Amino acid sequence: MATGTVSVVDSNNGFVIISPRSGGGVITVDEQGLREAGLTDLKMGDEVSYEIGAGGQIQHLKRA
Repeated sequence: MATGTVSVVDSNNGFVIISPRSGGGVITVDEQGLREAGLTDLKMGDEVSYEIGAGGQIQHLKRA
């Protein structure tokens, strides 16, 4: 599993941006993905783990 840090929380538009610990491009998770993971309360600085599935979809998002 990859890990990263929540770097942006946009509650008005319903998404967060994760900066991967390994570097590279940022990852955006929309409101639906956050609800499915039960993580609608993420805050800037929170550490998360995740997998990137087929088509670039985030899977298994959880707090690290």
